[in-house]
Amino acid sequence: RSLRASTGEVPAVEIAIYPERFSARLRAETRLLEQWFSAGRFDQATYMGGFELEATGDVNENLNLTASYTYANSKMTKVTDPLDKNRPLPLTPENQAAAWADYTWHTGVLDGFGIGFGVRYVGETDNIAIGSMAFVRDPSDGHSDSYTVYDAGVHYDLGRLDNVLKGVSVS
Repeated sequence: RSLRASTGEVPAVEIAIYPERFSARLRAETRLLEQWFSAGRFDQATYMGGFELEATGDVNENLNLTASYTYANSKMTKVTDPLDKNRPLPLTPENQAAAWADYTWHTGVLDGFGIGFGVRYVGETDNIAIGSMAFVRDPSDGHSDSYTVYDAGVHYDLGRLDNVLKGVSVS
């Protein structure tokens, strides 16, 4: 379910809410997996609920901002290996956030030139594959702490040089 609210083209806010339960029946394709899961099959039921929020808008003619946040609550609820019970899904952080600012000049000597700066946050994850807990020395071996990444960029609209290049840019 998602909702998009806007008073025009910008600013815009989008919200997606997903309270979902789903099941998957997976089949092991290799002999090693067949040995691990004895019969070569296992049933897995998972729960994934959460929401996503994104806002974007022009502060003025030159400055555009975008921000987003995601909350994801995931759990493995029906598993073959009891060590997996109620673990979060591998590689699925509970919290993620991002923001990006882009400033583009539309007049003067820098006409068509722009710069951007962003930041991304990814929450901690547990990365041990389903059914592998018994083969790991310590559960913390598969743990990744949260991290933040900073991004920067520059771009130029080549159409400012010649109309033949309209719509072409370098970044």
